[in-house]
Amino acid sequence: MNRQDLQLDNEGDLLIENGDFVIAESDEQHVTHLLQAVKGDYKQFPTTGCNLIDFIKKGESAKKIEHEITTQLKADGYKLTELLLDSDGNFNLEFDVNY
Repeated sequence: MNRQDLQLDNEGDLLIENGDFVIAESDEQHVTHLLQAVKGDYKQFPTTGCNLIDFIKKGESAKKIEHEITTQLKADGYKLTELLLDSDGNFNLEFDVNY
């Protein structure tokens, strides 16, 4: 069974339909938050977060970025299956659920 969670809209606000919170499959939302999070963002899990935006801005190597993403995904129960990264910082990521 895939993870279920409260859904957020494109601005990061809680999604509400018919006066109620929307709950749906959330693996993609979790991975997106994991990639954006900076270590220390989550008080209970201070080492969680890829800080992908800074990695790309600093021009880190694709190997280093892939290692960080793989490590963070694995810690959260996912497996990186494909990562395509171009020189402009655009990327495509595919993952499997490992829980």
